[in-house]
Amino acid sequence: MSKLIANIIYKFTALVLLILIISGCGISKYRNISCDDLSSKDATVQAIAIKWAGDNKVNDALGPLINILEYEDAALRFYAQQAIEKITDQDMGYCYSDPPEKRIEAVQRWRQYLKQKNG
Repeated sequence: MSKLIANIIYKFTALVLLILIISGCGISKYRNISCDDLSSKDATVQAIAIKWAGDNKVNDALGPLINILEYEDAALRFYAQQAIEKITDQDMGYCYSDPPEKRIEAVQRWRQYLKQKNG
């Protein structure tokens, strides 16, 4: 039981830090962020990179962002969904909070979209 509580506290703390960082608390806007940061093992770095990609409509980020839609971390999925929709002005019926089966179908639609877009 204490492991579950520790996990909840860890995720809550990470979410609070993420919100503070994304809102600009204590960091300069987008320090040397690149598409490589989308695959960082650090969720905070990933979140910043996701926001950067969406705000700057970075088309090269679409592949990594679509991969993030399959993550277990709901916050990263949410931010990736928002970034993809900003970049593409499209909605493929993906919702970060849907059950995994429904998310998988939408991710497949996003992959098909990307494949057609890249020709």
